[in-house]
Amino acid sequence: MIDSPDGRQVVAYGRLAGPDWYLLLTYPKSAIALSAAKSASWVLTLGAIAS
Repeated sequence: MIDSPDGRQVVAYGRLAGPDWYLLLTYPKSAIALSAAKSASWVLTLGAIAS
């Protein structure tokens, strides 16, 4: 995994051995950060309720 040149996307890549192709996938960093924030909020909420 690497960052895109503009730094706004994560680029994952791999080689497909059968057809001898390369697979490239891009995903916005903002979507990753949003998903992480949602997960963290659930953990913090459950921790606050439990204590």
